[in-house]
Amino acid sequence: VLVNQSDRQVSANRRALRRGTRPNFIDPEVVVAAAARSTDFQSMADDLKNSGIEIQISRRNDGMPRGILYRQAGSDEFLAGTSISRELSLNKIKLRFNQNLQIQMHQTRNRIDAISRNQIVNHQPRQRGE
Repeated sequence: VLVNQSDRQVSANRRALRRGTRPNFIDPEVVVAAAARSTDFQSMADDLKNSGIEIQISRRNDGMPRGILYRQAGSDEFLAGTSISRELSLNKIKLRFNQNLQIQMHQTRNRIDAISRNQIVNHQPRQRGE
């Protein structure tokens, strides 16, 4: 049993061993780091793919998102985000995306303000006849 595994991860790994399939271990820190660098699910999925982790949005019967599922590439079984860590739930990941978007907007606004201030300071009035 690996350290930092939830009970569900341990159970999934035991099932995989009984079936003779690859155990499914998701490192929560890898997923949290990917979410911290992302602003949407596609960019997070692309980032995690490089780490060998696949994600999928689970949906209710009416099509509304219910949760987020993770699995190690090559594993047969997806694990619910909340079974790995409470920080990996759909709502927490969406909240993180919104925070990242706000930070990006704030940084962009600061850059635009800095460029505007720089242009005002460096502005030379034109001489007549130029």
